Amino acid sequence: MWYFKVRHHLGMNNKTIKQHLAVIGLYVGFALVMSLPVLLSFGVDLAGNGGDPWQVLWRFDDRIDAVRQDISDGGIGSAIVSEFGGGEPRLVNLSVWPWMWVHLLFGEPIAYNIIWLCSFVLSGYGMFLLVNYLFKRHGEEDFSDESNIILKLAPAFIAGLVYMLLPFHVAHSFGHFGAMQTQWIPLIILTLYMLMEKLTVVRAVMFMLLVTIQAWTEHHYMLWLGVFMVWLLFYSVGIGKKWKGSKRTLLYMVLVGAVFIFTVVIPYWPTIQLAVQPNSVIELRDEQLVRFSADPLAYVVPAPFHTLWGWLSNNLFGQHFTGNVQESTLYLGLVPALLILFYHQKIPKKQKKFWLWTVIIFWIISLGPKLHIMGYVTRIPMPYGLIDNLPIMSVVRTVVRAAVLVNVGWVVLLAWVLKTQLKRTSSVIVVVMFVLVEFLFWPMPTMSWQTPLVYEQIKDMGGEAVIEIPAATNYLVASRALYGSRVHNKELINNIALERASGAEAYQEVRSMPALRQLLYLRTDHIIEGREEFLRQDMVETLFDVTKWLNAQQIIVHQDSLSNKQRDAVIDLLEKRAGLKRTEVEDTWLYEVTDNNQGDGVFIARDDGWKKVALNEEKNEVSAEIESKAGFTIYNVNKEASVVRLIWAAGEEDNNSLDISTDTKVIEDSGMVDGVRTVTILVEPGKTAVDFVNNKDGVLKIFEPVMKVLGTAQNL
Repeated sequence: MWYFKVRHHLGMNNKTIKQHLAVIGLYVGFALVMSLPVLLSFGVDLAGNGGDPWQVLWRFDDRIDAVRQDISDGGIGSAIVSEFGGGEPRLVNLSVWPWMWVHLLFGEPIAYNIIWLCSFVLSGYGMFLLVNYLFKRHGEEDFSDESNIILKLAPAFIAGLVYMLLPFHVAHSFGHFGAMQTQWIPLIILTLYMLMEKLTVVRAVMFMLLVTIQAWTEHHYMLWLGVFMVWLLFYSVGIGKKWKGSKRTLLYMVLVGAVFIFTVVIPYWPTIQLAVQPNSVIELRDEQLVRFSADPLAYVVPAPFHTLWGWLSNNLFGQHFTGNVQESTLYLGLVPALLILFYHQKIPKKQKKFWLWTVIIFWIISLGPKLHIMGYVTRIPMPYGLIDNLPIMSVVRTVVRAAVLVNVGWVVLLAWVLKTQLKRTSSVIVVVMFVLVEFLFWPMPTMSWQTPLVYEQIKDMGGEAVIEIPAATNYLVASRALYGSRVHNKELINNIALERASGAEAYQEVRSMPALRQLLYLRTDHIIEGREEFLRQDMVETLFDVTKWLNAQQIIVHQDSLSNKQRDAVIDLLEKRAGLKRTEVEDTWLYEVTDNNQGDGVFIARDDGWKKVALNEEKNEVSAEIESKAGFTIYNVNKEASVVRLIWAAGEEDNNSLDISTDTKVIEDSGMVDGVRTVTILVEPGKTAVDFVNNKDGVLKIFEPVMKVLGTAQNL
């Protein structure tokens, strides 16, 4: 019954259904031809490149496993509640849920590639439906030969073809799972028009279902769609159209509002809470906000991945755009531009006015708070700068994605031109060929979906965590490691893919740990030169203590992602100095840290408050400044309490200006003797906080701070 009602609302009969199936078939064919490498390796490789596809695969498995575990524990529903609106303020990502059924039916990588292909086919078909509806609603006269089915369907078909092949969409299809799904936007606009025409239960359900899917899939698009809806309603009222209300209409509006709150607001409530917090962790700096807004030239510069002239376009222009390739690729096409420029007079006046203003409005929004051209940020403010500090708007991470509505308006204008100008079948073929050549992106990049074999090898080894290099700095390695953690089930130490989702604060402690910090972030000069850590901690001994604290018994090095200098640094630290044995597993290096690799069991990590920590190489002297308070955390991985001695020097004017604040026992405090102070404390197993407090006006400077572990309290 619902099928026939939807069919009726879309104005489809058996004849038109066959026509629509043919259109869908053509979209499938064009998409597969344009992306032939994906078709040839559909069950082996993933479409696209970079780290994002790996995170999508991880999210599919992680989310469904959480639900299964919840069911097996008898707590049916708690995982769903936590996923959809529960828990602490955080960034919510629900993009996999509308497609979970595909993942469960087909598995990976087939499921991912099916979704990828659907983003093309449904984008084209969604635009086809929208344009056809606009033709029927606003086309006062018929500009084509109704006896020729090709001419009848060609304008809407070509509009859909352009929309699905626009470089904006193709660029995001390289790995941005949510952003590549541009198909929901024309369908939402279509159902919104239908609702404005006549409110019915079927149309209300269709609209809210699509809005829910869009909100879960890509919330930036949902935000800009909300702006578009306000603009459409404002424009509709402004040109004299009235929406007749009734009790039934009011009921539907209340129903739609309730569903919107239930399916959109509640699931994203943790993110909303995070967004409205003062100095929210997801609030962008002005520099990053400008970086991920549009360059006006990007709309007229061909895609850097175009098969024929992409290299030239990139060398001349694209490489100077800010952001990354996915966000800076906005080309609208020369053929559409020429057609709209020369034949726009024939577009119905109301349609031209509305869609042209839509293009202009969202083009201006996409430019962000400041105009920037070819990487140069001008002082010219843009309208977006007036609202970028408002709640919610202040945490929009990619203003440039407002360009998706530029694409929609642009393609609708093109469709109206084609409706008025296509008179012969030969013209249709010529336009299609020009479109295919202009938006050519063959070959589509693919990558193997298999994770490194080393993950299978370490799953039965000891330890609860694994250190991967360069997962703290390389997004691709980090994302693949995240998916690989489904194999070995060990904690990932400072993975940049997780850090982006949970914020740097979640890894602040790990990032402060000595020796580990140098290794994770490949401080090659520090490693190769054999520098000691702050407080003269030996790097090798400290690394063993840190790995013991984290219970990380494996270090994996993805050496193919390192430079020669970085490889040398890793070899120098782990093999030459630490004496660890390398096991080569495919293109990775595996080092196992055993109980035989022991330090003294105590290490110190710097907390906040330390300023201008520096090494004077001529004097081989370390210095640091304290403005008010600077902290340490002392980690004791031994089973017994340890006795630790802290030694530092200070100038005469600072002899009595520094106090020690700690909850542990101070065994001895020598006070300043000849400019040197010695404090001996008892450190219990676990973590102990120590603060250096500056009790004078002005900055206090200390020199040569040293930590010495005297031994366990029992032995002493």
